[in-house]
Amino acid sequence: MSEVRLSTIKEVLISVTRRTVWVFLEFTDTEGASTVVEVTKGNLQGNAVVDLVRQLFPTLRNRPIENESEVCAVLGIEEDRPKNDFMLATAISCLRSAVTQLNAIHNRVSLTEELGGVVTEKVPLYGNINRALLG
Repeated sequence: MSEVRLSTIKEVLISVTRRTVWVFLEFTDTEGASTVVEVTKGNLQGNAVVDLVRQLFPTLRNRPIENESEVCAVLGIEEDRPKNDFMLATAISCLRSAVTQLNAIHNRVSLTEELGGVVTEKVPLYGNINRALLG
């Protein structure tokens, strides 16, 4: 199993409408692989999640992480704590997603395979139009 050593983080904001901004974080590891994770949590809370990820990130930077389940331990956060703090849970989920996605890249497998699933050739198309974005 490979290990991930996160190196840098960059904020990416996409203005969807006058009222809606989607928030993403791009993570790069020490080997130069990068991935993007969405952290949008309502228009007013997206920045709070980004700020929290930025506060947590220095503890993870350049530390070997073999699996996303290690993120809380490396941060020194009890596993149950995010269950009682939705903002922290969102930030931890973002970091765990980045580790999983980077592991998939290094293991040269799809994200489905990295998560233990089976690759299929076709999946039904699903579209969700958020009507609030139309205004």
